Amino acid sequence: MARKKVNLAWISKDSARKATFKKRKKGLIKKVSELSTLCGIKACAIVFGPSETTPEIWPPTAAAIRQVIEKFNDLPQVEKSKKMLNQEGFLRQRIAKLKEQQAKLAKDNKELEMKTKLIKGMKDKAALHGAGMDELHALMCIVDARMAKVRGRNESLVSYGPPCMQLPPQLMPMPPTLPPVPAALLREEERRQVQGMSFMEQQVPGEPQYLVDFLESLENYPTEWPYYVDGNQWTYPGPLL
Repeated sequence: MARKKVNLAWISKDSARKATFKKRKKGLIKKVSELSTLCGIKACAIVFGPSETTPEIWPPTAAAIRQVIEKFNDLPQVEKSKKMLNQEGFLRQRIAKLKEQQAKLAKDNKELEMKTKLIKGMKDKAALHGAGMDELHALMCIVDARMAKVRGRNESLVSYGPPCMQLPPQLMPMPPTLPPVPAALLREEERRQVQGMSFMEQQVPGEPQYLVDFLESLENYPTEWPYYVDGNQWTYPGPLL
């Protein structure tokens, strides 16, 4: 279940304000302790209550608090005040952020209003008769922006062609189905293959004849070959095999 958004405003009821302070103070001390333990950093918290004479601190020892404060005071003034906020600065920051959001929403609403008026003017020219110069200029800017977008899209299609769209599997065309082969043709083809194999076995009963002839010719081959050295001598280099 989502947590309800807290309204950041001063709590007017005294009892509710004290209960909230006690609860939030405890949560703040716990978060500082977790941050120091998990990240291994020096941190401290000093919380003054509206009706308390002594503040609540973490770490609980004054020496540890003093060490962190001295380290902070040793920093240059620019570093110390970089992210420092008091209540006034925090409120100014929130106001600036809200004004920025308001300006963005006002711009979006104005664009939506102009687009609606443009659509009405395309349907009925009388809808633009009461428009002022500022509104007509805004409408012209919208039309120019749309035309530039259309031209860019057209140039992209001319240069690269339309994007290739892949159909889902259920819309992909199925391959054509071949007609079944008649059983008579299958039997005839099997008979021809069997006859062809029988014919080959009859023609080649054992070793092929060309291989037999080749082996017989090797028996009559000389194993040594002379070669001519000079005009009167023959020399034999030795057996070939």
